[in-house]
Amino acid sequence: MHKRVTIGLGTAVAVLAAGGGVAMWPTAAPPAAAPAPAVERTQPAVVPVAATTAAAPATTTTATARTPAGTSATTAPPAAKSRLRTLAVPERTAKKDLAQRATERFSLLGVTWSDPDDAPTGDIEVHTRSVATGEWTGWQPLEAADTGPDAAEAANPGRRGATEPLWVGPSDGVAARFADGGELPSGLRLDLIDPGTSTGGQGGGEAEIGTSNVVTPPFPAYVSRTAWGADEKITGDVTIGTEVKVFWVHHTATTNDYTCAESAAIVRSIQTYDVTSKKLSDIGYNYLVDKCGTLFEGRKGGVQNAVVGAHTVGFNTGYAAVSVIGDYETATSNSAVEAKIAQLAANRLGTYGYDPTSTVTISPGVANDKYQTTDQLTVERLAGHRDADATLCPGANLYSRLPAIRVLTQQTVLGLALTSVTGGGSAGGAYYVKNRATLAWKLITPSADLARFDILVDGTVAGTVANTVRSASVAVPPGRHTVAVRGVSATTGSATVNATVHGDVTAPVFGKAVEVGLRTGTYSAAAVPVKASFTAKDNLKLTGLTVSKPKAATLGVTATSWSPSVKTGAVTYTVTARDLSGNTRASSASRTVVLSAETAAKRTGAWTKVTGKSHLGGKALSAKVKNRKLTWTFTGRSAALLFSRTAKSGKAAIYVDGKKITTVDLKASKTSYRQAVWTRDLKPGKHTVAVVVQATAGRPTVISDGLAYIR
Repeated sequence: MHKRVTIGLGTAVAVLAAGGGVAMWPTAAPPAAAPAPAVERTQPAVVPVAATTAAAPATTTTATARTPAGTSATTAPPAAKSRLRTLAVPERTAKKDLAQRATERFSLLGVTWSDPDDAPTGDIEVHTRSVATGEWTGWQPLEAADTGPDAAEAANPGRRGATEPLWVGPSDGVAARFADGGELPSGLRLDLIDPGTSTGGQGGGEAEIGTSNVVTPPFPAYVSRTAWGADEKITGDVTIGTEVKVFWVHHTATTNDYTCAESAAIVRSIQTYDVTSKKLSDIGYNYLVDKCGTLFEGRKGGVQNAVVGAHTVGFNTGYAAVSVIGDYETATSNSAVEAKIAQLAANRLGTYGYDPTSTVTISPGVANDKYQTTDQLTVERLAGHRDADATLCPGANLYSRLPAIRVLTQQTVLGLALTSVTGGGSAGGAYYVKNRATLAWKLITPSADLARFDILVDGTVAGTVANTVRSASVAVPPGRHTVAVRGVSATTGSATVNATVHGDVTAPVFGKAVEVGLRTGTYSAAAVPVKASFTAKDNLKLTGLTVSKPKAATLGVTATSWSPSVKTGAVTYTVTARDLSGNTRASSASRTVVLSAETAAKRTGAWTKVTGKSHLGGKALSAKVKNRKLTWTFTGRSAALLFSRTAKSGKAAIYVDGKKITTVDLKASKTSYRQAVWTRDLKPGKHTVAVVVQATAGRPTVISDGLAYIR
């Protein structure tokens, strides 16, 4: 921000009522006050701090304002929140400076007008009276605004043109003077901002990197919006973009004469000016840094998101900006400021895979004072505001330091990201291995700029590999661990990418070992329907179940059974459970399927022999008299009764070990043979199974094909 505002002004005097609000400029001026004395202003020493504090707390009493000509007015203590007061300026024809006047307390001021495109001409200068000393400052110029939104936000209702704001510190009086020039724009007014006191906490918070495996240099510590006292009630909607391809450096061009304890109040005031005076959706900058190197969260939307700001006309979407509080056309930057800009740019550009020392060719989204939308410009990815617009921003001194700041970004490791973690499996963002994990990674920083890579387990270095290596294996003890790769710069700084890895040497267990039972269906010596049942679990994460015998099959991780058809005779069934770490355990059972013909049954009453190749063994027994009975005695653990079914078949009662279990209806629309319509799993041992004819009216016949059982 560094364009000189020049406007012409006729006769007027500023008066702000003691009660605050909007005060009109009267058409007749009172007697002029004595000229304000020049005030010698010195810049305080820069003392780096971890975070700024809020403005001085409000007192519980009112102060008596000092006014020219011996009059007095009362001023309220600082408000709890930042607020705006305005002095409206009507049209005038005769030139006259605005005399010194008492106002309510304010700390930042600017001039605004109705039409953003109707900028005034002629110099504007102000001086103010300090609340602390009662003395008036020297005349200070207001700079033309060279920041702003792109098309969408520029269309906000009530958008106003504005100078850049000027931080003057706690003040209770103001005067202004205006150079000769053309007509003034309509709606001209002087806006006075009282930053109030923050209702949030003091100091900053550590940035949260999140759970992504793409980790750039860590986001530096910062003062959150809550901590500096952002007024979320006045903000509008903001937009989140998809990337940050250029990181712009600005300065606020306000003043260098502030203490770092005042920084939060300055940020609050800028937010109020941007939103309430200029009608932006929120503070225009994504970030601000004070002269002590303290970083402040700017526009809402998340410090690590690609929030579209209102800082660089034509270059807001796909870009981000930091503004250093102060005027760096006159002041010089320091190591604390430069280190913070470097850390911030390395994170924001590195997040999207961009090297802060590289260049990019871009075009503005909307025209500004320097470029049209058809123009192309090649800029450094870490660039100054003046590279994109006709401005002196970020000041000659800070701009001259940008090459050195770009070098600082390389004193850390950019774009470090894991590409794989092998040695087992993964689920839910975590990895599971038996006892070793192999990590592979990539990064943007050239190998020549690296010293080495450290491999860490739970923060302790477990091994080191050369700067050219991109994979390494590390032992992982049982349990949950954080396994990390740390890239170490050849100069200073490092970056770390980590993963959650579970070491696991415990194999899955079978809560229920494999057991085999008979199923309903068609039986033959070559194909008997069976079901192998089991349950498996793991101490961490079961990943699958497979069958290897009697034939290969892959089952779902939640499977509890498998239903093949097998030949009669001895068969082995083997199911293997596997966990994500690759541990396995198998459960097997060897069982023999026997088909017992009807001739093996004990008959009660007369049964008729039936022959035919479709019956089991070519033979069957038929009866249609009530209570005719067939009884099989066997040693086994599962049984199935086999019947022929026809449209005239009747019902039969089933008994197991002398107890009636059920009655089955053997009627079927289509004739079929060797049908198991009833099966039952039994306790291993000796059992009897009986069929009793029920002589169903109209269809009394029961045809038995025999018994199947498993031993």
